[in-house]
Amino acid sequence: MFGFVCLIAHLYFFIHGFHTVDGKYIGNITEDIENWVPPAEFPEKFPYYISGYDYDNRAILVVELGNSIPYLKRGGQGLEDLGNYVSQFVERVGSGYFTKSPDVNSDAFSDEVIPILDYEGITAEQLFSVENTVFNMDKLGKLNQYYDKIPFGFIVNVSAVTMQFIEMMKPRLGQVFQKMEIYGTQPKVWIPRLLRQLPQDQLNCKYGGVRDCNPVESIR
Repeated sequence: MFGFVCLIAHLYFFIHGFHTVDGKYIGNITEDIENWVPPAEFPEKFPYYISGYDYDNRAILVVELGNSIPYLKRGGQGLEDLGNYVSQFVERVGSGYFTKSPDVNSDAFSDEVIPILDYEGITAEQLFSVENTVFNMDKLGKLNQYYDKIPFGFIVNVSAVTMQFIEMMKPRLGQVFQKMEIYGTQPKVWIPRLLRQLPQDQLNCKYGGVRDCNPVESIR
C-alpha cells in the first residue's frame, strides 16, 4: 500500500513539479516568508507553540498536526496557504525564531528546538493519501536543512497504522526524523519518556506537565 502511494507521489512530483491543481506553486519561499500572515483560522486549527524550555534553555515546541488533512485534499488556495504555513515554520526553526531571550544574569541560551509532533486525530485513510505523502516529503522533509537545530524530539498519539507509515517515511524525510522518538496513543506509556528528558514544569497538562493546558506562547 505504502509503496504504491510513494510511486504515485513520485509521479506527481515529476508531472506537476509541486504545483497545485490550479497551477500555483505550493508554499513558494520568498525572502519575507517569515513575515507572511497566515489565514486567521490556521493558528487555531493546527497550532504550534512554545510549551516551555528544557534544561539547556532549548524551546519545547508543540506542533499539532491532526487538522491539516482536509486542506491537503481541498487543494487550491487552502493548500497553498498550508504550504506557506509549514514553510514559515521550517524557516523559523532555521532562523532561531524560537530562541529564548537570555536572562540578564546568564548567557546560557540556545537556538535549538525540541519538537513534540502530535498526530492525534489523523486517520489511516487520510494518512495514506497521495496528497499527504506528497506534502510530507516536500515540506517536512525540508527540516533536514536545519538538522543541527533539532537535537531530539518526539512524535506522539500515533496509531498502529500511522506508526508503520512514519517508519517507512523516515528514510524519505531524512535524518531529522531519525532523531525522533515515536510513541502510540497511550499517554501513560509516553509521558514518562518525555519527563525523563524534559522538565515537568515546562510542559502543559496534556503532555504530563504541571502547567495548565494553555500554551506559554502561541505562534501566529
